[in-house]
Amino acid sequence: GRGGGDYRGGDRRDSRRESRGGGGSSFYGGRGDSGGRRQSSKPQTDEQGFTVIGRGQPIPTKSGGGSKTPPSGQQHSPVPSRSPPPPKSKPSGAAPLSKEKLEQKAKNMRTEFMADSNEDELLLTMDELSSTPNAGLTIVQTNTDSAMDCKDAERDAIVEMLSILAEKGKLSRSDFETPVGELIEFIDSFVVDSPRAFKYLGDMLTEFIRVKVLDVPWMCRQCAKLKDLDPDTKSGERVIVETIESMKESDDVGIDGAK
Repeated sequence: GRGGGDYRGGDRRDSRRESRGGGGSSFYGGRGDSGGRRQSSKPQTDEQGFTVIGRGQPIPTKSGGGSKTPPSGQQHSPVPSRSPPPPKSKPSGAAPLSKEKLEQKAKNMRTEFMADSNEDELLLTMDELSSTPNAGLTIVQTNTDSAMDCKDAERDAIVEMLSILAEKGKLSRSDFETPVGELIEFIDSFVVDSPRAFKYLGDMLTEFIRVKVLDVPWMCRQCAKLKDLDPDTKSGERVIVETIESMKESDDVGIDGAK
C-alpha cells in the first residue's frame, strides 16, 4: 500500500465516502480545481490527520502514518445485548412440615384467626401447607380435640375457622370423617374432663353437616358403632339428641332442618 496505510476494502470505502463530503477532494488529498475556485476551498488537514470541512467537524482521512482512531462521539459498533434469563417457576407450596411443626401450625392458625378473623390470611396459610401430607386432617384433628375442652370463644372460633376452610374447598370430607368419628367413639372419655362434651360435639356436628362435609346418615352409623362396643351404652343416642337440639337452635338449620 501507499504511505504504509491500511487500504483494506472496508476502510477504503469508508474513507472515500468521507472524502466526498469534503468539497470534492480526492482520497489522497489531491489538489482542488485551481482554475476558478478560491484557495480556501482546498481541504485542510490538521496535525492529527483530520480533514476540516468549513464549519463542520473534522473527519478522519488517510495519511502516511496509517489510520487514526475515531474521536470520541463518533459511532461505534453496538455491543450485543444479552437476553434475560427465563424466570424461575414458583414452587406450589412451602417445604413439607414435620408432624410436630404441623400440629403447632394448626394451633397458630387458630390463635391468629381468633385475633383478627382474617379470612384471606387463613386461606393463604392453608395454601402454604399444600405440600405437607395429611395437612387438612391434622388441622381438623388438632382443633376439634381442643374444642372439646376450651373456652366458648375459642370453640366458636375453631368451628367457624374449619367451616370457612371447608366451604372454600381447602378441607374435604375425608379430612373430617376420621377426627370427628374418633370424637364420637371416645365421647365417654371426653366427658370425664369436660362434662358438657356431648353439647360441644353436637354443636360441631350441626355445623359440619350444614357445610356438607358430613351428613346425618354418616353420623348415625358412627353412633351405632358405640353399641357394638358396649351394648348397654346410651352415648350414641345422646350424641344424636344433642345434635338435633343444636340444629333447632341454629339460625341456619332450625327445627325444619332438624326434622
